[in-house]
Amino acid sequence: MSSAANITRILLLVVLASSAYAVTDCTTISVPGAYVLENSITDTGALLCINISVSDVSLNGQGFTVDGIDTAASIGIYAYNSTTTLNNITIGNVTTSDWNNGIHYNNTENGSIINSTSLSNTANGFFITTSSDGNSIADNTAYNNSAYGFRILLSNWNNLTENTAYNNSASGFYLDYANSSILTGNLGYNNTQHGFLARAYNSALVNNTAYENTMHGFYLVFAQYNTMTGNMAHNNDLWGFYVALSHNNTFIDTTMYGNLEVALVFNNALDSNFTNTLIYNQTRYINKSASSASANFTNLTLGYNATIGLVNYNFLNMTSLYLNSTNFKLDPYFVSLDDSSAPQANLSVNITLYSVCNSTVEPSVYKLAGFPASRAAIVSGGSVYPTETSCGSGTMTFDALGFSGYALGPITTTLSLNFSPSNLTTYKTETNVSCTADNGVVAIGLYVNGTLVAGPSTNSIEYLTNHSGGYYNYTCNTTGNENYSSAVNASVLYTQRASPTITFNVTPSTPTTVGNETNLSCSVDNTQATVEIFVDDVSVGSAVQQFEYLNNLTVGTYNFTCNTTGNENYTNASGSLNGYEVEQRNTVLDLTIPLLPLAGEQTDVSCSANTDEVNISLYRNGVRVANGTVQVDDIAVLPPALYTYVCNTTGSDNYTSYSTSGILRFKRSSTSSSAAQCNLEVVVPDNVVAGSAMQLQVLRSTDGNPGTSVYLATVAIAGEGEAATLTTGTNGHVSFVPASAGTYSYAAEFGDCEGADGTFTVVEAEEELPVEEEPAAPPEEPSAEPSGGETSGSTGQPVGTETPVETTPECIVDSDCGAGFGCEGGACVETAGQPAAQGVEVPGVEAASVPRAQQGVPWWAWLLIVIVLGAGAYWFLSRKKA
Repeated sequence: MSSAANITRILLLVVLASSAYAVTDCTTISVPGAYVLENSITDTGALLCINISVSDVSLNGQGFTVDGIDTAASIGIYAYNSTTTLNNITIGNVTTSDWNNGIHYNNTENGSIINSTSLSNTANGFFITTSSDGNSIADNTAYNNSAYGFRILLSNWNNLTENTAYNNSASGFYLDYANSSILTGNLGYNNTQHGFLARAYNSALVNNTAYENTMHGFYLVFAQYNTMTGNMAHNNDLWGFYVALSHNNTFIDTTMYGNLEVALVFNNALDSNFTNTLIYNQTRYINKSASSASANFTNLTLGYNATIGLVNYNFLNMTSLYLNSTNFKLDPYFVSLDDSSAPQANLSVNITLYSVCNSTVEPSVYKLAGFPASRAAIVSGGSVYPTETSCGSGTMTFDALGFSGYALGPITTTLSLNFSPSNLTTYKTETNVSCTADNGVVAIGLYVNGTLVAGPSTNSIEYLTNHSGGYYNYTCNTTGNENYSSAVNASVLYTQRASPTITFNVTPSTPTTVGNETNLSCSVDNTQATVEIFVDDVSVGSAVQQFEYLNNLTVGTYNFTCNTTGNENYTNASGSLNGYEVEQRNTVLDLTIPLLPLAGEQTDVSCSANTDEVNISLYRNGVRVANGTVQVDDIAVLPPALYTYVCNTTGSDNYTSYSTSGILRFKRSSTSSSAAQCNLEVVVPDNVVAGSAMQLQVLRSTDGNPGTSVYLATVAIAGEGEAATLTTGTNGHVSFVPASAGTYSYAAEFGDCEGADGTFTVVEAEEELPVEEEPAAPPEEPSAEPSGGETSGSTGQPVGTETPVETTPECIVDSDCGAGFGCEGGACVETAGQPAAQGVEVPGVEAASVPRAQQGVPWWAWLLIVIVLGAGAYWFLSRKKA
């Protein structure tokens, strides 16, 4: 609130609210007391909504709204009694809208309107009329009304304090023959006519502000003996202050600036007195017609802004003056007055102009008679004016006697040229180049190697660049103007080449073997560089940014390098990998042998290698039958026998040597329909160690009988480059010493029996022996010499154990035995060098010397053989008949 009285009234409204009468609709208040609006009243068609017809009434609106419908001559809240003058009416905290007049006091004295709003009414927001004297109107707002925000008509001694009026179609405040009024701290802006319109006597307007109104800030017409103190008018569309048909008004501490037409206008105004008047930022300052009596000024300041300008400290009496840009020029650096058209202003003044002052250098002051139009004209054509100056805070102040033109010498322009982060940068690092002048007047330009790249602009220029590598000359300059000197600032920006990052990968990592492709991939982190790959210092290719080289390298040690020679923007870079080993690849031979072909069939034994770099040879029974690359074949019709095949290669620079072997065995058919059917079985010992003797045992089973040892069986063994054909000895055993570890194959033949073949594994002596399942025990043989508690050396069977009732004979006919042996009593016995009648010759195998199992066969053995054969024949013939 603006005063103690208004504060008291507001507190009174609050205190009385607890015991007040409730108002909920349009009504007439005819009983004194406190009233409280309990709710908003909207869109009512009443002509008078709240009609106060008695004195001593307070109405607290509690922030609610009293709203009409724009009915002609309607009033929102009306204080009036046609028969008497009302006193002490207080209205507060209420909003009125859409009436003809929002709040209307008529013939109502010593009341108040506080903290209320009135808007969108067809006439006035607040209307005080017809001898409504002595009222206090404070902290209210009036806007969007079709006439005035606040109108005081034919009423005196009213105080309007800290009210706001805006967007009203007439003026914000209107003192209409309202004398002795006091307007303090009010604000009137953006109204269609004026901020303040005063047709009053003996009134005081203190610290009020009017701006951006369509016409004038303050308009005094038929106004006499009023005092205007501390008022401000700025940026109004016409005049700041307009004094017309008025006299004897006093203006103290008045400020006018930025009004689009004239700051101060007199029209038939008499005896206006101004003290401490500031007018600035105007093209037209004062218009005073000859019909107006003298206007008296003490301390008149005409400024370019609030600081720079000229001050006349003496009493200045103006009778006729149009002070504007045609006869008065003022800018920050000079002032010029036309003596002939404005002689009244040609008195001693204090001038303040913009200047760059320091402790050692101050600009000189120049003076030129006449009406010079520019600073340059004054400096170039005038002479130094010897006067005492005061320089500080960016301005220079000096006194002048008599008038023409005064100016300061050109101000030295200072340009600052800066590089961020610095003037030493790296390619692809953006650099901000800025040039700044120490004033906002001169035009500056930024040049690179003599070419304009930014500007011209005032005050400051920024230029963002990413130069290629090299030196760049930057220059920032200005040619200056009439107020500032020219200036140049130059510097060099050096852009260094960036260091590229090379990524060099070799896949697979060392070591590798022949046949595995090696991929060399090299890339650089920019698109300007060319990368090149070298293998043992020999280029294998290049490409921009990325290059890949894929090759199947031969055996050897390699050094790989990838590099880029760089360019103006990037330095050289290199990546390398030395000592890359490529080792021999293992040769793999695949020996394919037909499985048990029939005698007389053509066979195809082939051997192939996993590379065409090696020569391979194929041997049959030690004789080379084929050689070549990739694959060799032995296609032949061979007589029935066991054939050992060996396939080998001595290797090459890139592939190792290798050998593999296998056995070709023909399937035999029985040569005698009466021959017993028999099958062979080969027993291989566990844990065969290279370099140690091993024994294989050949067993034969006939007609479902268990196997018995076979003498003179032929066993072919092949594997890991070794091959042997052996003949079994005692108890069907054959001895073999494997020279190296690996997988070996075997094949056994005996007479017309079904042959047996398979494989066994040989390990190195120091290797951990593989864990294998224990094989089934070989068939037991009858004990030759039973002995309690001892075992037979040939069979391992404990002496004295029960032997089978029937044993499988070693032979049945002579053909079951080899050359020089015959079958006697189921055993092969030597025939004193005479060949057996039915003996079978095994190709390539000499008959082994086998000790005779028995000599001097007794007669009863022959009888037993005849009985057994007879029983067997009888059983066989019986089955055939059946």
